[in-house]
Amino acid sequence: MFKRSVHANNVSLQLIDLDGGPVGANITQMILGMPKADTLPTWTRMDSFDSLDSVKDWVRRSAWGALVINPGLSGRLDNALYNGTAYKPNEALTMVLSSGRHVISSIMFIQPALSGAIARVANQYSLKMVDAFQSQQMGLGGADASKTNVEALLRPIGYTSVDVAPDGFGLAPFVTLFGFLCMALCTLSFLITWKFSSFTFFLKVKFRDLAAMWIALLLSVSVFLSLHFSLAFLAYRGPDYGIEAKKYTAGSFFKIWFTGAAVNMAFATWLFTWFLNLMPKFIALPSLVTVIPNVVSVATTPEFASRFYKIFYCLPFYNGSRIFQTVTTGAYPHSGRYAGILIAEIIAMLICLTISIWLRQLFVLRGISDMHGWYRWNTFFHGMVPYYKDAAATQHKDDESQIEPASTARSPSFDHESIDINDAQSDNVSLQTGNLAC
Repeated sequence: MFKRSVHANNVSLQLIDLDGGPVGANITQMILGMPKADTLPTWTRMDSFDSLDSVKDWVRRSAWGALVINPGLSGRLDNALYNGTAYKPNEALTMVLSSGRHVISSIMFIQPALSGAIARVANQYSLKMVDAFQSQQMGLGGADASKTNVEALLRPIGYTSVDVAPDGFGLAPFVTLFGFLCMALCTLSFLITWKFSSFTFFLKVKFRDLAAMWIALLLSVSVFLSLHFSLAFLAYRGPDYGIEAKKYTAGSFFKIWFTGAAVNMAFATWLFTWFLNLMPKFIALPSLVTVIPNVVSVATTPEFASRFYKIFYCLPFYNGSRIFQTVTTGAYPHSGRYAGILIAEIIAMLICLTISIWLRQLFVLRGISDMHGWYRWNTFFHGMVPYYKDAAATQHKDDESQIEPASTARSPSFDHESIDINDAQSDNVSLQTGNLAC
């Protein structure tokens, strides 16, 4: 993700002092006084815990990591310095991790930040102890220093590391990434085939049946591919997965199966919505808004990014990977939120896909789009269906040709018989000037 290292300060690490003595106070002051940088997580102090177990449980559920100053550190160190009692430096601090929350981010940012803080404290405190011993013999006023435990003097601060949600194997960062990506690429071949071979469906199948058919096909493909994804993880995990890892049960298998199906269903409907109405020359364009952002959201996490990339929280790959990590490691158990986002995205994408199917069928039936998805204004358009406007104009001309205009209409005519006019006969009535004869 772009400049993710300079946004590491968006994440906070907790410092928890269970010692309550002068040593714990000095260590707390050293860590909180370290220079802040954008490339390092921010340190915050928390005092609401009473045991190491409560800290572990809280880190697993809610945090990235914490540094715990173990109880009784001041007393053990004083006894070792003044009375020469046995001292184990590794019992001074406990580094608590939750790598299952996001393995890559934990390796790149969380573990180095915790280890760096511990190394800084250990070096500073060791130098401070040696200087005090040389100048004042540890405040004993010149008393016999042979009672001092040398290991406690030279190495007063050590640590132990606890991963409360381990993945258990070295390739854990790539399981969900390549699993979801393989499902997406397999689905991609089906979607491209359906785009270029579905022309006759739009001509012969009703819209309702067409939408139901494609939704059922996408669901079937998603369930089928996700089953293989879950089986592949089960086979890869094997008997040597790790004794600290969360137990893998039949319930875990089905959770991974249906999580993968939901992820692929959301992704497939999203991608097919683009494919239906795009011309072939833009067939690779949806990868910029589907494949690439989804892959990046799994490879890193939006917490280590600028505000713009918070949009990755709604991507199917990201939410599916969070559920997967919770199922396999128990880290950050907020699966309900991630499942809700996936379901909402599936519903939204189904609505968009239904609208896209309707538009595609409308364009085909009206002759706006051809078999391959080219539109009329494109050079490569080769329509098999007459353009609806041209068809309407032709029909209008045919209707007009059946009725002759009034100016050229033939008026009714009659065939008059010829009438002969003969000269007046004697028996005819005639009218003469001044004389009326019969």
